[in-house]
Amino acid sequence: MTTYQATINHTVNVSSSADAARNSKRESGRTGRDAARQAAPAFASAFDAFGKGWGRK
Repeated sequence: MTTYQATINHTVNVSSSADAARNSKRESGRTGRDAARQAAPAFASAFDAFGKGWGRK
C-alpha cells in the first residue's frame, strides 16, 4: 500500500509540474492538463513495477 500511495503522490507532483510548464509556455492550461492526464497512468504503472522489483526486500 505504501508503494501505491507513493505512486499517487509522485504522479500528482509530476502532473502539477507538467501543468506549470505548459502554462508558462503561453499554452492553455487545458493542454497541459490533458497531456498530464494521458501520461499519468503509464507513469504510475511503470513506477509501481519499479517499486515492486526494487522497493520490497
